[in-house]
Amino acid sequence: MFYVFGRSRIDIGSLSRHLQLNFGDSSVPVLVFYDVQYHHAMAHLAEQLTSVPCIQIAALQKTRILSEQPTEPTATESTNSTTVRTGGQWCVIPDGVTLESCPIVFIGDEGRQLTNLLLTYNQNKVSIAVAYVWEIDMCSWF
Repeated sequence: MFYVFGRSRIDIGSLSRHLQLNFGDSSVPVLVFYDVQYHHAMAHLAEQLTSVPCIQIAALQKTRILSEQPTEPTATESTNSTTVRTGGQWCVIPDGVTLESCPIVFIGDEGRQLTNLLLTYNQNKVSIAVAYVWEIDMCSWF
C-alpha cells in the first residue's frame, strides 16, 4: 500500500519567528508535532530554527514494507532519553526532563490528530499553530 498525503502551503517565516519569540529561551525541549500535510515544509522549518536548539521537530515514522518495524531513534539518542510518540511521529527528550514540563506545539488544523494529541498529553501546555496555513496569519495558544 502506498500513501500519498497532500501538501498544504504554510508560512514558514512567520511560524519560525513566532516559535523563536515564544520559545527561544525555553530551558526544556519544545516538541513540535504536525499534520502530515505540512511534512514537506518541516526540513525548511528546522533550517530556520537551527539557532534555537530547544525546539525539536518530530520525525515521521517510516516503513518500507508494512511488516517492517517503524524507524526508531538511534542508539545514542535512546540511551539517556525518552521517546515520545503520537500520530506516527516521534520526538526524543533527554533524560532528567519530564514530559509534562515540555511545551508541545501542533502545526495543523483542528481534527482527529489534534484531539488525540490534546487527550494524550493533557498535562502539557499545548500550543496550536493552526493558523500558520497560508491563508491566515494568526495563532491559537492554549
